[in-house]
Amino acid sequence: PPLTQAYLGRTMTIDNMKAIQYNENKSGDGFVDVLKTETVPVPKAAPGLAIVKIAAAASNPIDFKVLGGHLKGAGWAMPLPFTVGYDFSGTIYEVDETDASKWPVGKEVFGVQWGQGKHTR
Repeated sequence: PPLTQAYLGRTMTIDNMKAIQYNENKSGDGFVDVLKTETVPVPKAAPGLAIVKIAAAASNPIDFKVLGGHLKGAGWAMPLPFTVGYDFSGTIYEVDETDASKWPVGKEVFGVQWGQGKHTR
């Protein structure tokens, strides 16, 4: 189902979400200047990928090393723009039908995502 939100007695479909992204690698003074709030499309569930309505997300030291471009040689050269926040908790909102028995909608989860385009709200 599409992501929806109740507002003033109506249900609205949400096609976009907010994400904190950067378009260049930067470290040291001014690294926060490259972090921007962007509007991006809500992702769709696919085999092996669930859509999670995020309750909490965190940035940790690995986020800042990737932001600084320090891990490119270790295979962490993420395509830009990149959405930050590897650690998350929330509720499964949507899954592909092949994963429904393993990951039921409504289940509270936490985890770490690795890779571009795997964030939701």
